[in-house]
Amino acid sequence: MRRKLHIVCLRSPLPADTGGARDMLERITALRKEGIKIHLYCFFKRTENIPAEIYTLADKVSVYRRRISLFRLLQGQPYIVACRSDKSLLDRLSEDSEPILFDGIHTTAHIHALFQKDRKLIVRMHNDEVQYYKELSRFEKNLLKRFYYWLESKRIHRWMKNLPPVELGCIQTREQDVIARSYKHLSTFLLPPVLPDRVESLIGNGGYCLYHGNLSVSENERAAIWLLRRVFARIKLPLVIAGKNPSSKLEKLVHFYQHACLVADPSDRELRDLIQKAQINVLPSRTRTGIKLKIFDALQYGRHCIINREMNDSSPWTDSCTIVSSADDMGEAVTKLYSMPFTEAMRQNREDKLGAWRKQLDPIATLIKRLW
Repeated sequence: MRRKLHIVCLRSPLPADTGGARDMLERITALRKEGIKIHLYCFFKRTENIPAEIYTLADKVSVYRRRISLFRLLQGQPYIVACRSDKSLLDRLSEDSEPILFDGIHTTAHIHALFQKDRKLIVRMHNDEVQYYKELSRFEKNLLKRFYYWLESKRIHRWMKNLPPVELGCIQTREQDVIARSYKHLSTFLLPPVLPDRVESLIGNGGYCLYHGNLSVSENERAAIWLLRRVFARIKLPLVIAGKNPSSKLEKLVHFYQHACLVADPSDRELRDLIQKAQINVLPSRTRTGIKLKIFDALQYGRHCIINREMNDSSPWTDSCTIVSSADDMGEAVTKLYSMPFTEAMRQNREDKLGAWRKQLDPIATLIKRLW
């Protein structure tokens, strides 16, 4: 008899145009390959179109609209949780006693009621959300938004402290350590994204440096601007910035530099082509929270990869990256690697490291073992 699992997603895995969405999609796909029968629950924004393909992802799919209102903002719950509270979701999850995977702390509005029913519950953390919202507040210039992010950080911390003693699957070791120290009543384990199963990097030299990411996310835009102003303004090597929904501010800044160009809204195929043809994937981050799945793309398809300390989470997959601590260090690393051919030995070494990590920790096998 097939095992059954409820998965509550903080957003739709489709389109897989963000790291979080892709992470959820790959996990769902891998679990189904293991023969697990999945009832998938997804939240959409009020005006967001529901793609027909969503109903093909699982054996049963239920969709909900996020309930965005001032009333929910004024409730004591974190807003990311309160806007995903739906009585019909609780009713459906209460129809049986099969295990539940809450994909994101955002989806845990009903976890107390369900915990009382004595069933297996796991929360997959996408981030250290407390620190994430604290850093959003630190960088935000709008005073009202800054206050909201600060308040949300406080509320998420209180919500985490009051969670029932469930298991939390953490996306990386650094955040697992933070959560384990801060919330001692919760049991944590490492549950990283599904790792690439092969390395498809091209041998030889590429023709430019590449930064890619969802440019509508303020953190990614800040990283791109930092690269332009602090690194490539001085070394004058060609830089391509590619990603979704770039702002007019970023477009104007890129056009100011003759050796830089912007590729807006590339398709998945176009982005993969850009990654493969680049000489260096340059991937700084301005925050230390979460795991940046763009590293996986760079290691699977790209040649050299440079990250900064904020991007480094001390996980095995970052062993294949050049890690720098300042803008000057990054400029020196770019200059050095730009003329260095990517060799077959480098590609094989990267594949060996990723292969060893997949054997050491198979996230799908780990999750299945924890659920049943």
